[in-house]
Formats: sequence, structure tokens, C-alpha cells
Amino acid sequence: MTLSLAGISVLPQHHPMVPADRQGRQEVIVIRPRNIRLLTALAVVGMCVWPVWQGFNVIRYAMADSKLEAFQQWSAASGLAFDAREGALTLVDDTSDDRTIRKRRDEIAEILAIRPLSSRYWLKLAISRVDADEPTAKVLEALEMSAVTGPNEDYMLTQRGLFGIWQWEVLPPEVKRRAVADLVARQNSSANNISDAMMAWLRTTLSGKTQQVRGEIRSALIAQGFSKSNLDRIGL
Repeated sequence: MTLSLAGISVLPQHHPMVPADRQGRQEVIVIRPRNIRLLTALAVVGMCVWPVWQGFNVIRYAMADSKLEAFQQWSAASGLAFDAREGALTLVDDTSDDRTIRKRRDEIAEILAIRPLSSRYWLKLAISRVDADEPTAKVLEALEMSAVTGPNEDYMLTQRGLFGIWQWEVLPPEVKRRAVADLVARQNSSANNISDAMMAWLRTTLSGKTQQVRGEIRSALIAQGFSKSNLDRIGL
């Protein structure tokens, strides 16, 4: 007699199909082919549920309203948290109060917790720490992380160079040299030169500095090979 449990046939120990030397010691379990196919199908379906659900979340996110409130509901969603937090990042303008500035700084720190290798956001954190009047040491920590995570990114070279000129008066000598080196490296890059918009920003920033500081920056740029034509473009 053959017992059948959930489609699995179990032969009794003394069944004629069981070899004599094995009778009394073990059972032979035979899994029917159709049940193997069924179990395989169930396993495949089970593995697909999570990716399908995640895909559904992506579609819902893509169709969401572009308002800050719509982004915030996705700030903890796996695979969407970075984009959602980036879209919901608090804006800061010249009239922003200290609370708004600190809120943006904290939001940037949360973004970096999700994507710690973002050179761009490490620089944003350095800028937000300047805006929040944090100690220079804290600003330099974030600036250093930007350099470590994106040492050769053309766009970031320029951005860090501009940051260095902006904060020139409070930076240590080594950081000043690196800021100038970043600008010169971007100038000499075969991929792209420094844009007119960036040059215009640099010219405006330099115009607000003392003659002594402007002379120091000019000497540092010349020493590292900044071209005369670009010096003219920024008013030096």
C-alpha cells in the first residue's frame, strides 16, 4: 500500500519495491514531477513579488505631485529616498532665517547618510555650514570629504575652486593652494573649460574683496598657471 501526502508518495518500509537490505531501516520518498514544477513556480512567483512591488512604488513616485509634501512621503522608501529627499530639500535665499539655514544643513546631512560618496553634497554641506556660521574646522571637514569622494570630477573641481576663492580669507594655506589647483585643472581640462557664468560669478565675488586679498589670489593663480586671458575675465 502506498501512502500519499500532499502529492508526495511514501512507500511503506516493507513494500516490495523497497530493497530487502533496506527494509526496516528507511523509507523511499518519491516526489512527482508535476509537484516539482508547482513548487518551482511558487518559488519564482514569491521571488518576483518584492521587485514588482518596488517597481510599483517607482511608478507612483514618478507620477507624484512635484510639491514638497509629495516628495516627503517617499523620503524613507528604499531606492527612492535620495531622489525624494533631494526634491524636498529646503531652499535658502538671502532673506532666509537661521532656522531655515539649519534645516537645510540637516537635510543635506541626511542625504549624505543615504549617499555618502556624493562629492556634490559634501560641498553643499560645507556651504551650508558656512551659512550656519559653524566653525571653520567643520566647514573644512566637509570640503575635504568632497575632494576625497570626487577628486577628478571636472564640474566639482570648478565648484571647489570657486568655494575656495569665496572663503579665501579664512582658509589655511594648503586649502588655498588646492582651490587654485582645482581651478587651473579645470582650465586645462580637455573635457570643458570654465564657463562664462562661473567666470562672471568669480569676477563678482572678487570685486567684493580687498585689494590685498585680490593681489594674493592673483599671485596664487599665476603661480599655478592660470592663463592671462582668464585673469582678465575675472578682473585680475
